[in-house]
Amino acid sequence: MIVVRTELQAKFGYGSVLTGMIAEAIESLTGYEELKGIRWRVMSGLTGNFDTVTLEVETESLASWDRIRLIVFSVPGFVDAMNAAQDITISGTQQFLNIEASDLDFG
Repeated sequence: MIVVRTELQAKFGYGSVLTGMIAEAIESLTGYEELKGIRWRVMSGLTGNFDTVTLEVETESLASWDRIRLIVFSVPGFVDAMNAAQDITISGTQQFLNIEASDLDFG
């Protein structure tokens, strides 16, 4: 399993707006059978840079992530929400992390 972590820096004062836009984008993916069982999280920072929003997605592998991206970026509601988010986003980074252990391993 991997985590794909996308961290976005919103314009000052727009962190909660960006959080809502990303949540709306994810909501537009509801009902797509190919995306069932994928865990998505949108988080806002309590410390660190102001107005930082983090999106995390758990998936099986990089190949799985590539398939997910093709589906996600073909959904008009997702694309529209993310295009609107560009106006208030200053920058972003993306990380790919291996999950080495989790609470599910010991349950």
